[in-house]
Amino acid sequence: ENAAVDTQRTLSLLNFGQQAIFAIGLSSIMLLTTDQIILGTAGKTVGDLVLVNGLLFQLSVPLNFVGTVYREIHQAMVDMDKMFDLLDEPRASTE
Repeated sequence: ENAAVDTQRTLSLLNFGQQAIFAIGLSSIMLLTTDQIILGTAGKTVGDLVLVNGLLFQLSVPLNFVGTVYREIHQAMVDMDKMFDLLDEPRASTE
């Protein structure tokens, strides 16, 4: 049970970090793109802003998947450790 709580805590921290980095990056890129649209540099249009926004959101989906895979692998390792501990226990009956 403690291992499951530790796994969930680690996953939550990982997800928070990923989302914070993603939010900062998305905000920065959107501000830079908006600035270029307003200044009219490099032929940027509002469609480019939508393109950048959509592209960055497409990149966020695999990041969430990495967190899920990490959680599943970590939980499997904890379960395997518990199983091996159980196999080392002496048997109650010797039938």
